Amino acid sequence: MKRKFIYIIGFLLINIAVLAQQSYIDSLQKEISITQNDTIKLVLLSNIARIYSETIPDSAFAFAEKELAIARRLNFKLDEGGALREMGYALMNMGNYPRSLQTLLSAMAIVDDPKSEQKVLIGKYPGDDDAATRSVTPQIQRLQELAFIHQVMGILYGNTNNYEKALFHHQEARQTAEQSGNIPLQSIINMTLGRVYLNLKKPDSALVSEQKAYDQAIQTGYKKYLGSILLNMGRIHAVRGNTQLASEYFRKALAASAEQNYFRGVVASNLLLNDFYKQSSNRDSGFHYIKDALTAAQYVNGPDLLLRSYTALADYYRAEGNNDSTVKYLSLIIKINDSLFNSKQAQQFQNIDFDEQQRQQQIETANAAYREKFRMYILK
Repeated sequence: MKRKFIYIIGFLLINIAVLAQQSYIDSLQKEISITQNDTIKLVLLSNIARIYSETIPDSAFAFAEKELAIARRLNFKLDEGGALREMGYALMNMGNYPRSLQTLLSAMAIVDDPKSEQKVLIGKYPGDDDAATRSVTPQIQRLQELAFIHQVMGILYGNTNNYEKALFHHQEARQTAEQSGNIPLQSIINMTLGRVYLNLKKPDSALVSEQKAYDQAIQTGYKKYLGSILLNMGRIHAVRGNTQLASEYFRKALAASAEQNYFRGVVASNLLLNDFYKQSSNRDSGFHYIKDALTAAQYVNGPDLLLRSYTALADYYRAEGNNDSTVKYLSLIIKINDSLFNSKQAQQFQNIDFDEQQRQQQIETANAAYREKFRMYILK
């Protein structure tokens, strides 16, 4: 009965958070419809896209696309790169990995060029995020955006199980973020870097990275992703065999994610708590966590989150001998797998990745030839 009460409270809190978030977004959209200033419109569209980025990826994509059009019209290159990065992240969360990679590479090509610093918005704007502040020099803004793009590239490669490339991009992201001096941004990157180390079976490195992310979040008060940091710490302790400590971190992660309206963290925390109860032979307690996870996953409508929720439900009903419900969720799993990262998408992704490697090699060859030519000129 107690767990059922907690489940109802959790469900209500999610719905209250959704309503509050939507109310804020509605107010931003009203401002967009009123203002005649394209710069203000661009900033507001960027804010809405960022809010939707972790909740409704198709909406994030739509608003980032509008932001992109204005950025190009005003020739704000860093905002163009930022809009493309947001679109790439949304496409990844929608399960379209090849198009996500193409979009992120386009963003990288723009922001990697120092010329993108020539026309930049500088100042404090309403709704700005501390991890991507505009109240710094053009060079710092470019470094922030470049670090963000590398991080999202790292997450994308991690999602395709290419953890070596995920590590490379995260290390580039961390180094660039450190050059920018932006501590909240460093915290976010250390958070996802820890997950990469965990996938590479390096729990000690993972814990160092997550502890740094936690310390930076507390130091700056930037707690937007505190739930994910705690979640990853729980995963690390679970790998080390300390399941009780891991479960305590999962509970803290759930509370922190709910407080920050970070629904992806709500889904992941609930599913990991279900795993804890399943291992403790207490499936019924775990079942309510799965239902909570599904509620949040349905709101986000993220294919990967729905897949994980459906898989947990199919596993539960199979163990209970409920064949009808097992078949129901297995069919949903098959449907998502068919639309997610299938073999055709995998080949497209590899082709884009290979083309980019070839392009980078050609650039390096041309640069080496130029350096040699310059050296010979000096020696004359």
